[in-house]
Amino acid sequence: ADSILNLHRQGDIAVKPPFTSEEFQLYIRFAKTLTPRLTVEAMRRIGAAYRGMRVHDSLSNRNRVYRVTTRMLESIIRLSEASAKLFLSEEVTEGYVKLALETMHA
Repeated sequence: ADSILNLHRQGDIAVKPPFTSEEFQLYIRFAKTLTPRLTVEAMRRIGAAYRGMRVHDSLSNRNRVYRVTTRMLESIIRLSEASAKLFLSEEVTEGYVKLALETMHA
């Protein structure tokens, strides 16, 4: 609470980022160059999560209109790849898939 109150009281003076804006821009530029690839474990985790979502959707939806489509699968993959880029990783691991799924369910 104190840090938020200080921010409102002192403005930008209260914020001391761990890196400069130039360093942050360099980080973003580098992260954009990465093309992380799915590991076998990550593919299994994504497949299992997607199948689970489809089953849950079909059991809870009696009028046969599926809300979980292949777009959901593609979203899981994209969020997993974005998580890997965030950590500057060349591989999308199971941990990044878990992070993506937690983000979707939040």
